[in-house]
Amino acid sequence: MSDIEYDEDGWTAIHHCVAAEKELLMSIEKFVTTNEEYLEVETKDSFQRTPFLLAVERNKTKSVEKLIDLGSRVNAIDAENHGAVEICAMTENLELLHHFIELDLPDLGVWKRIVKFLSANTDEEAEKAAMILERLLKDGHGGEAECDNPHWEPFVQAGGIPAIVKVCKSSASDRVKAINIMALSHMIRNFNVPQQLAKAGGIKALISIISRGNRDACGPALSILQVTAATSSDLATQVHDAGLVQIAVKLLNNPERLPVNALSNAVLAIGCIAEVSEALQKAVGAVKGIFEVLHSLFEHHEYQTCVELLMSLTKTVGKIVANNNENQNTCIDAGGASPLIMVSRASKYRELQTNAINSIYLLSLNNPYAAKHILEEGAVMPLMQILKKSRALALQEAIALTLWSLAGLDINEKRSMASMMGANLLIEFLGAAGPHADNLNYIGAEGLGVLAQGAHNKQMAIAEANGIQPLVRQLRSSNSNVVTSVIRALRHLCVGIGYVTNTDNQSTVAQSRGLKFLVALMAHSRAEMIQVESAITLGAISLGNSENITSLRENPDFSFLHMIRLLYSSNDKVKILAGNALAMFSFNSVPQQKEIAECGGVRWNNFSPFLKSDDVIAAINAAFQVVVLSRIIPDEEPAFSSAEGIKTIVDRLSGSKDDDVRALASDCIARLAHTRAGVPSAMVSINVVEELCKLLQLPNDQVRGSASIALGYLSFDHVAERQMLHICRSEPCLVHVIKYYTKNYKLSPEFLEGWKHCLRVGLPGGIAKESKSDFLQALSQSISNAFMKPPKELSASLQTLTEDMGGSRSQSHPHSSRASQLLATIHDDMSQLHGRSTHSSRLTRNSRRTNSILGVKQHLNGKQSISPMSQDIGPSISQAS
Repeated sequence: MSDIEYDEDGWTAIHHCVAAEKELLMSIEKFVTTNEEYLEVETKDSFQRTPFLLAVERNKTKSVEKLIDLGSRVNAIDAENHGAVEICAMTENLELLHHFIELDLPDLGVWKRIVKFLSANTDEEAEKAAMILERLLKDGHGGEAECDNPHWEPFVQAGGIPAIVKVCKSSASDRVKAINIMALSHMIRNFNVPQQLAKAGGIKALISIISRGNRDACGPALSILQVTAATSSDLATQVHDAGLVQIAVKLLNNPERLPVNALSNAVLAIGCIAEVSEALQKAVGAVKGIFEVLHSLFEHHEYQTCVELLMSLTKTVGKIVANNNENQNTCIDAGGASPLIMVSRASKYRELQTNAINSIYLLSLNNPYAAKHILEEGAVMPLMQILKKSRALALQEAIALTLWSLAGLDINEKRSMASMMGANLLIEFLGAAGPHADNLNYIGAEGLGVLAQGAHNKQMAIAEANGIQPLVRQLRSSNSNVVTSVIRALRHLCVGIGYVTNTDNQSTVAQSRGLKFLVALMAHSRAEMIQVESAITLGAISLGNSENITSLRENPDFSFLHMIRLLYSSNDKVKILAGNALAMFSFNSVPQQKEIAECGGVRWNNFSPFLKSDDVIAAINAAFQVVVLSRIIPDEEPAFSSAEGIKTIVDRLSGSKDDDVRALASDCIARLAHTRAGVPSAMVSINVVEELCKLLQLPNDQVRGSASIALGYLSFDHVAERQMLHICRSEPCLVHVIKYYTKNYKLSPEFLEGWKHCLRVGLPGGIAKESKSDFLQALSQSISNAFMKPPKELSASLQTLTEDMGGSRSQSHPHSSRASQLLATIHDDMSQLHGRSTHSSRLTRNSRRTNSILGVKQHLNGKQSISPMSQDIGPSISQAS
């Protein structure tokens, strides 16, 4: 060492060679080969650096490589206890540090040195260490936390996560902590990192930093906690128990103190916790003021153009309210529906728009209270406008699900919603393919199914729009819900209230190979529900249609044994539906009743348990079945079976206030009113006319329609006709109801003549003749107005999120052309659906009457010959043309 000379700065010749502008590699090698002591000689200044450390400090990569090749100690340290890694950090030399990482020198130990350097004694050193780590972890990935970053794993293996947590718990400056947290955020999505963070006590440490208001650290810390909560239910519980939600709500109450990305991460963190489990979702929803603060962020003028924050808000609201009625109600009471509806009109940002609509759907799902308030906010009109214009399947799916959820379970509301969508759009849904197809296919089938029901159905309109063939094609869907819905839709297209058939549609289904597919489903499906639904629809397609009956008999897979077997299912619903299928095939068809009997037939105990059931729907269905099948129930007298069934239907009708029960009972009465002789008079004898007339003034359209059609068929009975005239003299408006709903069905000419006579003679004193036009207008408005409320005007900020700033205001206005067209469509539907001509000749008065099976007690107990069944199955819609 004595042979080595130093200059006045304490440097040797080799140090000058290393620090030279042009790296003097040959000179370095010459000095070392001449005297090996040059290799580790230290400067005699305050740094005391070897040539290797000086080369690192001066960023002389080639000199570094040469010195390593010559055998320099790579783990050397200077007077400040800095080695090569620490010097790279202090000089922010990321490129050279990368080089050391690639060399992977065992003596250097890059990652262990970085981990140790994070806890440096001075804030300057700790900050430099955190900065170089943060750059390493995001380098080459555009700043995103990617799982394929090559540096996170060796850092974690070197004990990096506990080291960062230690810094967060220390007295280091806020900036040092913020940079460490930023570095952690780049690798939090990688395997096992959240678990290590929790194990090291990082969750509480991060929440403590957030609560102290470290502005720079809040955003990444909230992002880390969001990902941690989403990792597992256990970690989500830890994050929640540490008080994150309450602290986040407190932060969001003063949004001006945080950057937008921090606000967004806070909102997303809340959503991630709520998403993990029902218990956490309930706990999040119970936090005081949570929905109010989320609502205030939506309404905050400064943030209404911040797409990132709006996205976070819409997602989080959806996660908190999904399938939780209590949270849904709390959100509604806090005014949470209005901002979602506003954001749903942000057509310039498709993903934001879709998220907002999805949140409206989750807010209204299975919650009539929420759906009612969303409707009152005017959600339907803008959503319907978007649906009509959009061809993006994801957006269509979101809107269709939302609108269908808002319609609820009531068939009248569903029919109005489906009418607004239009048959053509619903048929388009059936043809959807791809990841969003199942929901669209389902709503398409459901919508067409409800349009095909009711007194003023759209069976012919759907057929004319070529809607039957797409339905038949969907019978091959892999989604059981879609298949079930399609089967029901086909049934409603072929048979209406009172088992009124549409022979054109029956033929179209058969020609589209619908019979073949339905028989295959009945015989081979693994799901009993699909089997039995297929059987009922086969009965509907063949009801009164000899060609289709012949086609079924020629199919080797078709047999009544399938339906009889389902009568003995362990599922009560399947049993009832199997009875419906047999009753459908047996309705006014003696030959098919004989075939059923020859295949094993039915027994009284197949139906008797349901007649006294608390399930009123099941009881009415069973009652109808025993009347239709009474002649082939061998272990009970036909008269008793019929009497028991009729009495059950009428009793359940009079004793229920449920609209579904009333509609079904009225429908069954309408069917039985044109079956074998004696049944109508039996029903009349137990005051069925009076009970049906009570239903005519109810607000439910389905109930009014079914009751009117039933009365129309009963009007051919002399006693029923007189009872109807007597009641209508006291309530003249009832005549308008009956005539309104029976335009496409049967109504006795004698009843109409009798009513004209009543008008000529004069109604009882004090009773005025009601205006028909006023009555029909009231009917139309009672159904359509629920969905026609206009939305609120968009704020100036939100208007910038729409594609057409000039047009957005006018499009949402209730008197805009688009809204007016939709409104006109609904009123046209309600006022014109009944305008088609009648589809068959009226019943003549020369039909034979038999004694009522319930009129006198001896009819139940004594032997009685049952007259042959009438072959009249009601009017056929196709005959109109």
